[in-house]
Amino acid sequence: MLKNNFLRLSVLAIIWMSCEQEFDPNIPITEPDLVVEGVIEAGEKASIPYVILTRSVPFFNEIGQDELDDIFVHDAEIVVSDGSQEVILEEICVDDLTDDQKELVSGFFNIDLTQIEINFCVYADLSFSMIGTVGKTYD
Repeated sequence: MLKNNFLRLSVLAIIWMSCEQEFDPNIPITEPDLVVEGVIEAGEKASIPYVILTRSVPFFNEIGQDELDDIFVHDAEIVVSDGSQEVILEEICVDDLTDDQKELVSGFFNIDLTQIEINFCVYADLSFSMIGTVGKTYD
């Protein structure tokens, strides 16, 4: 009898634990925000200053190839200033580069652009006129 009660209790516990409830976050759809990621490094092996400008994507959205290509913001004017000097960053997109240019730019950003299937875009100081300095503030 004790075995039967234990067996019934075990089956009931398994059934109760296997119940699932669908989670609906009910998040309102809003216009995408701009996402700005900027990098200015100091030191001997510092990369060139660059900014990645994208649009936000809702957390629960599925993201495919087309959505990834559409998140990049094009034709923006991005100006970086250290208080005494201003530099306008130029837009660079993977699809606009030759294979040789992809290899060159891959070295600056430490990623292999020849293997990327999306049109990854970045704004960068191609003139190398602004080098990061420790203690300076950049806008």
